[in-house]
Amino acid sequence: GHKRATWTSKCGLAIAFFWDTAFSCVGAREFNGDASQEAIECFTDHATPRGSLPGTICDTNRAGEGQSPIMSWSAWSIFQRTRDKQWLGRVYRALARNNDFWLTHHISARGLCQFFNAGQVADNDARFDPIQGETEGNQMLHGFEAPDINAFLVMDMKCLAEMASALGYDAEATRWRQKADDLAQRIVDLLYFPEEAMFYDVKVGTHEKLSGVKGPNMFLPLWAGVPLPQEEVARVIEGHMLNPDEFFRELPFPSLSYDNPKYEPVGYWRGRIWPHVVYWMIQTLWRHGYHAEADLTADRLLKLLHKSPWIHENYASQDDIPAPGVPEYNWSLATTIELLLERYK
Repeated sequence: GHKRATWTSKCGLAIAFFWDTAFSCVGAREFNGDASQEAIECFTDHATPRGSLPGTICDTNRAGEGQSPIMSWSAWSIFQRTRDKQWLGRVYRALARNNDFWLTHHISARGLCQFFNAGQVADNDARFDPIQGETEGNQMLHGFEAPDINAFLVMDMKCLAEMASALGYDAEATRWRQKADDLAQRIVDLLYFPEEAMFYDVKVGTHEKLSGVKGPNMFLPLWAGVPLPQEEVARVIEGHMLNPDEFFRELPFPSLSYDNPKYEPVGYWRGRIWPHVVYWMIQTLWRHGYHAEADLTADRLLKLLHKSPWIHENYASQDDIPAPGVPEYNWSLATTIELLLERYK
């Protein structure tokens, strides 16, 4: 139709990806709420037959069954700026069906959702090596349960609850909150390793680690607010997030911990820094009371973003290497806006 969507980048990526669009609209809402609303509707207007929203969309093509489900988080963020209930009502049902899609078609017997393709989150992440090998990316995934997909769904449910409440659907709001609480508790019960104060991917139906890889996505349960006791939250944050041997350096939160033998400063999801992921880490630190550390990380990320004439998709986690990522990338531009406005607070 005549609705606008965001290009992922002006440099060779004239297509809209699901989670790139969702994140970029959180930044775009600050100056153009109408365009942000339209970009979300380009996805909610074109649900797939099973209820998922497309992974990619353009004028001539709709492909895939979505990526990491953050579009409800994006839509609720947009609503905070526009206060447009008519628009919220137009997108709510499709966003709810997208959440239901995961819990219907990609859920384990014990109630944890599962990725089904590496391109839904981190194309060639070392955590997936036992499944897709070290040289492949964007392959089909199977046989494990992950903290991050379930954390994204918890946040998605919490935002759907807020939407339902704003629209006057009180019973639905209560249902979403209960579903979020139930899934959040399962994350803690089944994916948390108290002996290491860490969340890990596990082989489906077990408490056996898939790979034992530590990356920023393993902290997303804290971003989603799972019911981990505060003393355990402190152990995770202080033992890992703020550990300079793992993540907390001048170049913050590489996609693979600094101490992993497979870490490479320009490894795509094996060492590069992804600004939007670091933004979630900053939000996590702030929400759990680590305000000085959140501000320091924000300053470090802005310093990194300032090094090039362009804002890139990702950055090397070694200081003397130019940014390898695609320039003028939408979610990194959005991250910059949100950092400068200190929205993580």
